[in-house]
Amino acid sequence: MSNIMPNLKKIKITAGVFLLIILSLITSCSKETKEVAVNTVEIADSSFAVVELFTSLGCPTCPSAEKEINHLLDKARQLKMPLFILTYHVDYWNRKEWRDPYSLAESSNRQRMYAGVLHTKNIYTPQTVLNGITEFSLLGSMQYMDSITQILKKTPPKRQRIRAQIARIADSLRISITLGAKNPREQLIIAMTQRSGQPVITNGENSGKKIKCVNIVRYLAEIPCINRQLQHTFKIPSGLLSQPSDIVFLTQNRLTGRISGAYKTVFVTNASLTRL
Repeated sequence: MSNIMPNLKKIKITAGVFLLIILSLITSCSKETKEVAVNTVEIADSSFAVVELFTSLGCPTCPSAEKEINHLLDKARQLKMPLFILTYHVDYWNRKEWRDPYSLAESSNRQRMYAGVLHTKNIYTPQTVLNGITEFSLLGSMQYMDSITQILKKTPPKRQRIRAQIARIADSLRISITLGAKNPREQLIIAMTQRSGQPVITNGENSGKKIKCVNIVRYLAEIPCINRQLQHTFKIPSGLLSQPSDIVFLTQNRLTGRISGAYKTVFVTNASLTRL
């Protein structure tokens, strides 16, 4: 009997420790699912320009376009221009030997959508689209600045109002959106972007080159605006948990391509979201 009692005590102690471990895990899980960042924003009517560059680190002519988009971004910051710049890395340049680490099938699909809207014969890189309704080249001249300036000078049509509430839950973001008006012809674009990156290129046309990429779309979703209240949850892309990034909201007519609303907010890990 004396040999049995110590074993029973050990069992009781082990059970107690096990219970404490379970409680600890439950507590830690509840902390992970706590909403740690919430921000509400609303957009006023004003002119804006959305510049979308379709590019690839496997494309031989894209480094020049990437360099030009860097210059445009710097100029927009200096002049405080209401400019939204997004770079989409397409996946059709990828090869077995090397793939663009920023490439997304969604980026290629968005470019195909523009091919239909703008009636272009082919998709190609680098291609740049302005406010969803016209394309231009970043290569060879600075004439594109005239197009951007003209759009910013125009009296804007009624702008779709966007109000967003954003919460981080563990490694995901939950976004609740309120639109000024529902419009079945429009869709809401949510893009999470990496501010900059310079990956090592080990193969292909640009092997060994150092290409600085900016405003890289790392996550892209399109949601029909069939209701004023919309909600979307997605996992934060790998790498963006440890560095500041931006979340861009666009509303766009699915038939004409015209972008009717635009907004950008900053996402910083373990910090509040900040309006720009």
